[in-house]
Amino acid sequence: MKVDDQISLKPVNSQDSIEFFKLAKVINAGHMDYLPEIVELCVDESSARFLLADYEDKAKETGAPDFFILFEGKICGIIGFAPWDKGQYWGELGYWVAPTYQRRDIASRCVSFLINYAFNKLFLDEVRFLIEPKNKASLRLVQKLGFSEGKCFEEKGVHYSYFSIKKAD
Repeated sequence: MKVDDQISLKPVNSQDSIEFFKLAKVINAGHMDYLPEIVELCVDESSARFLLADYEDKAKETGAPDFFILFEGKICGIIGFAPWDKGQYWGELGYWVAPTYQRRDIASRCVSFLINYAFNKLFLDEVRFLIEPKNKASLRLVQKLGFSEGKCFEEKGVHYSYFSIKKAD
C-alpha cells in the first residue's frame, strides 16, 4: 500500500526475515526497548522467520494486520495492530522505525495513513495507542495527529497512558 511517494506499507511475511533480522539487531543493540517480543525472540535469522510467521498467522486469525514500513523501497520499520476480538470496534496501533530513519516524519505519515485504513477498510470506530510517558517521540506524534489522552494505569511497575482518536460521524 502506497502511503506517499517515499513510503509504502507491505504486509509482514516470513520471506523478508533476513532484512527484518538486520533491523532486529538494531533493536537488540539497545536502541529501543519498547518491543520486548522482538528483542527477546529475534536472535537469529531462523527465529526472525518464526516471529514473522507468527505475525502472519495473527493477521489471518484476528484480522489485525502488521506491515513493514518501506522507505524508498527498503524496510525501515514495522507498524501494525494488536489482535482484537471480532466484535470489537477499536484497534490498538504500535510502530517502530529504525534510528537511521527517524526524524523524517515517517512514523506520523504511516500512522495517519493507517488511521484512515482502520476507519475505512477495517471498519473500526477508534484507534488507540498505549504509550509509556518516557517515549517522548510517540507522545509528540499522537498530539500532532489529534489523539485524546485517556486513562492511565500501571502494569509491572511501568506507567502507561492510552491515547485514542475516534472516527468522525
